[in-house]
Amino acid sequence: MSEQPQSTLCLDDASYVLGSLSPAERQAFEQHLATCRDCQASVARLAGLPGLLGLTSAADLEQDPPPVPDTLLPRLLRAAARQGRRRRWIWTGTMAAAAACVVALVITLVLRPATPSGSSALPAPVAMEHVVPGPMNVSLQLVDKQWGTSIVVNCHYESAHEPGEWYDLVAYDAAGKAVPAGGWKSVSGAGSVVTTATALRLSQISRVEVQLPDGTPVLFAVPPHG
Repeated sequence: MSEQPQSTLCLDDASYVLGSLSPAERQAFEQHLATCRDCQASVARLAGLPGLLGLTSAADLEQDPPPVPDTLLPRLLRAAARQGRRRRWIWTGTMAAAAACVVALVITLVLRPATPSGSSALPAPVAMEHVVPGPMNVSLQLVDKQWGTSIVVNCHYESAHEPGEWYDLVAYDAAGKAVPAGGWKSVSGAGSVVTTATALRLSQISRVEVQLPDGTPVLFAVPPHG
């Protein structure tokens, strides 16, 4: 018996599992199988095939296949479209989250530069004076920055104050031009701290006011420049 080429023997894996080889072919394949890892893996994968085929009767094979429902293709197309949209949403959400992280990092680097070693703490607060009597006292801590002025607003409320009142902080330059510097709502309790900022450098600020939403000033302060 002439030995079959190894490439040809590798094609007999399914026939071997199904028992359709002749005795001579089976012997040749088993000799080859002892040394061929690819065929060993293939036979292992096909080992359950005879059992699955045993579950199918001849009558089952003779029957006509059931008709394909008219709605099958549209359902498959819709499912594929949903899957595609889902992948796009995941990709878009991932990229948006990454972009948000980059933007947050840039803002942090721009608006919150590293504090040089040995720098002093926040300056002494500047008390604001009342323009009209009110239930809130405010002091400001102003720190000059390269991009403008950082402002810490320290609010102290009297017991008669109403939570939820809105206040605007407005800075004025030397020409009297108003520059918004943030705002806040009063809260329950004795006080609150609000951190905000203005694009004006500290040396450019001539006056700071706390105003009501209609523009009425209720407190003011002149920041120190020296």
